[in-house]
Amino acid sequence: MDHEAMRTMEDQDRLALQRYFAVAENTICGRNPITILLNARQYDLKFVHYSQSSKCRTPHDSSVSYAAAIVTEA
Repeated sequence: MDHEAMRTMEDQDRLALQRYFAVAENTICGRNPITILLNARQYDLKFVHYSQSSKCRTPHDSSVSYAAAIVTEA
């Protein structure tokens, strides 16, 4: 997951996240539950931690990203 995807989730921008999935070749575990949450729109979401298993230096590199968010009632 990259910061663009995280930003669309925090902004609760469902359409931007759908565009992200269509263009980016990244996979996000929990994609379907995240989409369901975005459709609910009765919450606040704030990412509080982000880390990567390694830095990607070329387009052929891969890494795993870890993100933690807090979800509260709006």
